[in-house]
Amino acid sequence: MRPLMSDNGASELQATKLRIVGGTESVPYTWPSICSFMTDTGYHICGSTLVKNKAGVYYLVTAAHCIRQED
Repeated sequence: MRPLMSDNGASELQATKLRIVGGTESVPYTWPSICSFMTDTGYHICGSTLVKNKAGVYYLVTAAHCIRQED
């Protein structure tokens, strides 16, 4: 789990700006299909996307490493 940062994550966001090439900042709430997996205490774990198939069924798609299987 990621530790709580004294600057509320601002330093992490600043570092990511150096890795984005040719992108533009999005307006909040303009991408409603983008989701965040978070812990019950509010820490972001992984991103995901909400998609709908031709039958109208919605799925949440994410990377395999974001899901932990418990025995």
